Amino acid sequence: MSSSEVVCGWVESNPVLCGVLGLGKETLAGGGLLQLQEIGDGNMNFVYVVSYGDRAIVVKQAVPYVRCVGTSWPQSAERASYEHAALQRQWTLAPALVPAVYQYAPAPHHLIAMQYLHSHIILRKGLLHRRVYPHVGKHLGTFLGRTLFGTSIYAPHVPQERDADVAFFEANDLIKLTEQVIFTEPLTSSPNNRWTSPDLDDDVKAIQNNAALKERVAELHKLFVTSKEALLHADLHTGSVMVTADDTKVIDPEFAFYGPMGFDKGKLIANFLMCYLSQDAHHTESECSRR
Repeated sequence: MSSSEVVCGWVESNPVLCGVLGLGKETLAGGGLLQLQEIGDGNMNFVYVVSYGDRAIVVKQAVPYVRCVGTSWPQSAERASYEHAALQRQWTLAPALVPAVYQYAPAPHHLIAMQYLHSHIILRKGLLHRRVYPHVGKHLGTFLGRTLFGTSIYAPHVPQERDADVAFFEANDLIKLTEQVIFTEPLTSSPNNRWTSPDLDDDVKAIQNNAALKERVAELHKLFVTSKEALLHADLHTGSVMVTADDTKVIDPEFAFYGPMGFDKGKLIANFLMCYLSQDAHHTESECSRR
């Protein structure tokens, strides 16, 4: 079956999801009433809005490869189990700042059904259009404070199962992918690297030939692998945040694992800086001159 057929069959057979959508047995007997729209523009998973009438949910499906590349880049679909577990931990600590999860289906389908954020947009898109979100800084600071401190050994009540939790997330295959794309490839001539050529060619060479920088990155790489301070989102950037003028939701924690607290904070700040520095390239010369 296709991914969309799997999703439809699961939703129609799941009493909880039927309840969220307002689907009764009599309604289902007619068949063909669910509407599916694929909305995923990320790298990893298929994402669908499943709707009936004026009600809707989001269903994510992890497949055993990187979605944006295809089967030539295998990746374990078990990442869905880590995303689901991370969302549960985050919901406990910061329920207003993550989407509600309704149901989870493990192997063989690897599906997560969650709240549809129909009024929200990806933060990165809003920032590139120079929209102002007055509450996002406080919201993200609250999310980081509660989820990092709350899963650390510094929390007032450290769960007895923390060691087991650390071991569970340690098996996440996406940790290796993070090491590859953050700590290794940018310092080499990897074909996965992208930059504005020829404008930045000299800067790229300077980075890749900087021995002192490589030494410092190696130290941070070691810290990333060995520190188990807190449960990280581990892919927290402006594409993993959805916003309205008043609300913020952090999404897509499938890279989650226990690591150094500074990683989440640093990655988010770096993305804000990159967004700021890229503004001129996204707007006309006359727009830029008015700043």
